[in-house]
Amino acid sequence: MQSRIVVDGSVLCGDDARKTFDYDRLLAAVRDIRDSGGGDGSLTIKVFVDASLRWKLSTSDKKKLESDITSGLVEQTPAGLPADPFILRWAESHDAIVVTNDLFRDWVTEFPWISRPGSGRFVSGLYDTQLKKWTFLERHAAGSPRELSLLLKVEHRTTVAKSKPNLIERFLDPSSGKYKRAITRMNPTAVIFLLDQSASMNEVWTQQYKKSGAVASFVNDALYELVLACTRGGGVRPYVDIAVLGYGGHGSTGVRSLLSGTTTERPFLSISSLVELARTPQQTTHDASAPFATWIDPVADGATPMNQVMAIAEAAVSSWVKTHDSSFPPIIFNITDGDSTDGDPSESASKLTQHATADGNTLLFTAHISANAKDSLHYPEFLDAKADALARTMFTISSHVPESLRLMARELGISIPPAARGFLYNASASEVVGMLNVGTAPTRADPNS
Repeated sequence: MQSRIVVDGSVLCGDDARKTFDYDRLLAAVRDIRDSGGGDGSLTIKVFVDASLRWKLSTSDKKKLESDITSGLVEQTPAGLPADPFILRWAESHDAIVVTNDLFRDWVTEFPWISRPGSGRFVSGLYDTQLKKWTFLERHAAGSPRELSLLLKVEHRTTVAKSKPNLIERFLDPSSGKYKRAITRMNPTAVIFLLDQSASMNEVWTQQYKKSGAVASFVNDALYELVLACTRGGGVRPYVDIAVLGYGGHGSTGVRSLLSGTTTERPFLSISSLVELARTPQQTTHDASAPFATWIDPVADGATPMNQVMAIAEAAVSSWVKTHDSSFPPIIFNITDGDSTDGDPSESASKLTQHATADGNTLLFTAHISANAKDSLHYPEFLDAKADALARTMFTISSHVPESLRLMARELGISIPPAARGFLYNASASEVVGMLNVGTAPTRADPNS
């Protein structure tokens, strides 16, 4: 009988008594789970870890984790989001047993089978540090707790009502409307980051980090996760073309392409080439925690030529869509903390979003960041009369969030109203990370080829 198990990797790495994290605990768990299934290859084991785990591990354990993520043994969930819903949705859709020492109390309402007595779907583990072996026992047992090996022999475990088709699976259906095209090697998508690097980005933003350092870290993390999402069979496939344009802080030019080997005239780099340019820092910076891999550095100087960067992005997108008509359209993230200093960017933004593939127009999402959370806006459907001129401009140039992305955002725990625009005003660090996760969600769908 084919059996499936999903493992809460981050939790099993943790030693509550010592307040430490040891990756070998997880490797031992996977080994012992496989042995519980008889070792005949009929057992499918899915391991999820959250993005923060790598910062809790030793240098040697980080390397092991990165290798296992690349090989596909472990799947890392998006930064800033808990792994819990990913684990539970996978368990529900695959009728799998969950192995974890977490009670998932916040998710019982959505997944009531978690605490159903005698279901055999929820298993906790006890680790013997001397023998380096795990014992896995049924939680919420109707009688005496059963060992995992016995649960795997149960022919008819209590099943759960299946949810609607997984949103990622639905995303791959090209017949279901705009912004639904599958992302493949033949039909990649494009992601462009526009980073405000003006002098005001030198200000402290969150947790004593400067805006420039925090934003650079977020984008580096997003690039790293895109690399992971495009990794298949040990290699990075060309599912996404990437461009990163910094504006402000670049002398008389005002705008610079930030990826090595690119220019403002030719800013795109395939994700399969991007991975080869990554720098892996050995320690964190004073501005913000250094990501696992780094492509861009913090800069804060000069004015805010937003109109200019929009015009440069528009030229790049115009050229890209001409050769990618069957692709999911480009997604652009503009991350800024101020007003444009070279004129109203509305016309440039409008020209930018008019370029389209057969699947829809280019999307522009805007994240205005501020240390002042007063009068903040999160994916608004409209602005009231109190909104200031800057908010109104940023709102107007931002695209409406397509239904496909809005539904995928719900899967990530982010609620976006039906007619909302991809716009954050006076956004916090977590909200910016959330927007990056929403916008890059299509690349996490399993491509067909």
